[in-house]
Amino acid sequence: MAPAEKQTDDEDVGNAKSDKRPDVGSSTGIAGGVFYGRDLDRTGLARRSASPGDNVEVDIGDDGEWHQNDGKRKQVFKGRALLWLAYQSIGVIYGDIGTSPLYVYSSVFTSPPSKKDITQVLSLIIWSLAIMVTFKYVFIILRADNEGEGGTFSTYSLLTRYMNISNRDPREEVTVRMERTLTQDVRPMSRNIRKVVENSTIIRNFLKVLGALGVAMVMADGVLTPAQSVLGAIQGLAVVKPDIDTSTIVGTTCGILVLLFLVQPLGTTKLASAFAPIVILWLGINGGFGIYNLVKYDYTVLKAFNPYFAIQFFKDNKTDGWRMLGGVLLSFTGVEALFADLGAFSMRAIQISWLAWAYPCLLLAYSGQAAHIAEMPEKYSNPFFNTVPPGMLYPSLVLAVLAAIVASQAIITATFQLSSQLMKLSFCPQMKVVHTSRKFHGQVYVPFLNWLLMLGTILVTAVYNNTTRLGHAYGVCVIFVTFFDTIMVTLVALFVWDLPLWLVAVPALIFATHDGLYLSSALTKVPLGAWFTLLLSGILATVFLLWRFGKERQWSAEAEDRFAPSRLLVRNGEGILALTPRWGGDALSPVSGFVIFFDKTGILTPSVFTHFVSKLGALPEVSVFFHLHPVETPSVPDAERYHVSRFSSVPGCYRLIVRHGFMDEVVSPDLSALIYEQVRKFVARQAPASGEHPGAEISAGPVQTTASELPFLNWLLMLGTILVTAVYNNTTRLGHAYGVCVIFVTFFDTIMVTLVALFVWGLPLWLVAVPALVFATHDGLYLSSALTKVPLGAWFTLLLSGILATVFLLWRFGKERQWSAEAEDRFAPSRLLVRNGEGILALTPQWGGDALSPVSGFVIFFDKTGILTPSVFTHFVSKLGALPEVSVFFHLHPVETPSVPDAERYHVSRFSSVPGCYRLIVRHGFMDEVVSPDLSALIYEQVHHGVGACLAEERVPAQGAVVVGEGQMRILKSHNVFRRVMLWTFLWIRSNTRAKVASLRLAMDKVVEVGFVKDI
Repeated sequence: MAPAEKQTDDEDVGNAKSDKRPDVGSSTGIAGGVFYGRDLDRTGLARRSASPGDNVEVDIGDDGEWHQNDGKRKQVFKGRALLWLAYQSIGVIYGDIGTSPLYVYSSVFTSPPSKKDITQVLSLIIWSLAIMVTFKYVFIILRADNEGEGGTFSTYSLLTRYMNISNRDPREEVTVRMERTLTQDVRPMSRNIRKVVENSTIIRNFLKVLGALGVAMVMADGVLTPAQSVLGAIQGLAVVKPDIDTSTIVGTTCGILVLLFLVQPLGTTKLASAFAPIVILWLGINGGFGIYNLVKYDYTVLKAFNPYFAIQFFKDNKTDGWRMLGGVLLSFTGVEALFADLGAFSMRAIQISWLAWAYPCLLLAYSGQAAHIAEMPEKYSNPFFNTVPPGMLYPSLVLAVLAAIVASQAIITATFQLSSQLMKLSFCPQMKVVHTSRKFHGQVYVPFLNWLLMLGTILVTAVYNNTTRLGHAYGVCVIFVTFFDTIMVTLVALFVWDLPLWLVAVPALIFATHDGLYLSSALTKVPLGAWFTLLLSGILATVFLLWRFGKERQWSAEAEDRFAPSRLLVRNGEGILALTPRWGGDALSPVSGFVIFFDKTGILTPSVFTHFVSKLGALPEVSVFFHLHPVETPSVPDAERYHVSRFSSVPGCYRLIVRHGFMDEVVSPDLSALIYEQVRKFVARQAPASGEHPGAEISAGPVQTTASELPFLNWLLMLGTILVTAVYNNTTRLGHAYGVCVIFVTFFDTIMVTLVALFVWGLPLWLVAVPALVFATHDGLYLSSALTKVPLGAWFTLLLSGILATVFLLWRFGKERQWSAEAEDRFAPSRLLVRNGEGILALTPQWGGDALSPVSGFVIFFDKTGILTPSVFTHFVSKLGALPEVSVFFHLHPVETPSVPDAERYHVSRFSSVPGCYRLIVRHGFMDEVVSPDLSALIYEQVHHGVGACLAEERVPAQGAVVVGEGQMRILKSHNVFRRVMLWTFLWIRSNTRAKVASLRLAMDKVVEVGFVKDI
């Protein structure tokens, strides 16, 4: 069962329930709500508004297990649904393994084989398909699913539920069903093994690496397989047109690959339904051709079903036979897709489709080809097309091309499945995952990964450009994955299925020996090209493990700020709510308004609330911890969607959980209105009476830090020069790329200096034109000559400089839009604040006119410009409805000198219209270091001493918070596609570069980040 949320004494819990089931997403039209994605009318939200009579009645109860049974549940299909899934699985899973008859025999043999050799190799293929695919995968490994999901990583995820071998994401703790068997109930031998595994850091990390490598190798094959299969299909046209050139083959292949990835958003069901007839027909004609060849040629090859001939193969061929296993391996490439694609289908569906159709057809195909080659050994070079019956060449060619094109669907689907598993266990950054079927929950599509795979396959196709070179890189990752699966499922058999050790050890040793033979043979391909897939999978696995390592450190750090509210807040001797002694014990200032704190986990106190209260010393009148909780179902019924609970130890503090399915869309033009409505329904009498409180959305995030620019550029240049040296590897090739950019720069300088002479120096046109024409002619001669080097290698430097220039121009374009958006929030304080009729400082009518609540403390606002009001102050005051006792706008102003004298470094000014508001400008040279172990202490000292006379009448608190603005830019939908792409690129670069405050040694226990969104 899912672990229940620990109920605290200070939390009263209840559910908002309706007497009748309202329309989906019932709420006000303004507030929005949660809608089933396909039923959503984006233009008609107002029409879905609830009538006043639909208000939800509220019961205060003690049921706080809102997350119970929210974890993923395995779907079970029967009858027509099962047969439909089996039909679909043929179209997706067997394209890869089903096209192997095109090239297996030609990959095994390098010269015409004898009848004995072909029989022995056929025996190897038959028993490899039996052991590897049928017995190991179809009958055993498919049972090691994790709630219906398959793949090496799913077995690792399954083990983490039955063994203490991994830390868990706090967001996942409330939904994952831990099923670790009690120690006294485990078999003695398994108990000892489990103890060793759980107590060994090396073994735990080894299993983690295996899980990540398994996914990485499937993804590496996901780059290689589409290129290999489609390129092979187009090269097959040489059977009817031998003079087809390489550029035509590569261009056609790339075009087909683009189309293949463009149709992926249609979803697994539609693609599988479209591809299934092709693969079914392809496997059928292979089986039919096999029967024809067995009848017409040497049917005695069927004795290869006796394993004696497979064993005899190694006795006769010894080391050469071991090396030839690399070719036999191709007969079951794609076997990993049976397990990796399990989440999109089901175990029964895959078993039916394999045993009833794919397996018999493949056995007949290989047997028939062997029968034909046994009598005509020279036919081995193209085993499929050379053995087709008379009159079937062209139909089989068309079908072979179609089958080879769809063959890569198995690995593409597997990549989507595995990436979604990675994200659930926090092994890679979150990407958008689209569930493409309401009925079959495991069928997903990952847009970003789809386009990344498309780019990778096109690059691989362009670089390798033929299947011979690609073939050396093919298959190694497959056998590695099968070996990892053997290890993982062995542990599953011991600790999940609870089988005795002797019953697990025997088949495990057989499968491991079988895998080891093929793996050792496949490793001989590493120098010939397999290094590419191993390198790519190694890089991917490193990224996954680094991300997981960082997330575990993040969870550990964030756990320090998550606890029951009673550990943060307590009433002091005067009955006033204050921080506990651990957090300083200061009394809290009340802040009028309704504040929403985004909550990652849905349990305990969110970190952002802890930092807000402890650093600002203020508590909102109404606080809501808002948590969006995804559920592994297409849609959540309205009656189960919203869950509200109240914290009795903190007045006006509530938690709102919004549960939504993967086909639901959480839509809200005004999120604060939606949340306010749900809280009001739960505690109508306890919510603020006016209902007019502004909603403030507060998100927490660390200040971004990266290395400083020049060192970064230094290492980037070093990496670039090393790569160029490795790729070009001699001065002759490098020489062609050299010098073109130089003459371009001299030509640009001529143009620029001509303009300077006219508009800066003020020279007459006739005096400027003569030398300008001379220099331009001189530059033009050299430039035209240098351009002849472009096809020989100069294209590289032009391409690189073009990319860099595009980045620079995109950055400038985006910054101009950002400046325009931010200018709306910069103005004199008098436009933001004014005293109302009662003499109380309030917002101006433009900002709502609400009176401001005073907040005790000393707050520093980072100021980008040093003029007018910083944006972060505007958002802080207007959204929270609060004004700090002392506010300081802090601006760092760089000066183009090595150092600034102390007497000229600090400049303090005071705003007469805002009590206790100052600006501190710190001027620094490029050799100065502006660092302080406690920035607030430095600023306090300068403000206190800089305007001591002005401060004489005011109390300046010694404790200060540092407020940093985190402005998020949102692209307007009105922009055309080109401008949207440009702005999206700018925002991506911006999110991956450092903030300007990163170089300051801020005391992080004083930092508050205020987020706001600007349209650009």
